[in-house]
Amino acid sequence: MKKLLLQLDSDRFASSFDCITAYDAEVDHVLSYGGVTLEDVRNLVYGGMFTRGGEALRILRSSSVVRRCRWVRRC
Repeated sequence: MKKLLLQLDSDRFASSFDCITAYDAEVDHVLSYGGVTLEDVRNLVYGGMFTRGGEALRILRSSSVVRRCRWVRRC
């Protein structure tokens, strides 16, 4: 199974640095979304979660992202 990274960014464009770092970490494919709003997060995350469950699903959170986006907890 391929390793996918769902990259959500509230900036207009998703970070190219984050995308390149993901490929350097041997992710097979990055799905990058820029301009993501609070209302968008739930459906984008659920779309990834429900296509892969159990052992195939891994959720990684960057501490800097969590500090900047505490609203994610409300989703």
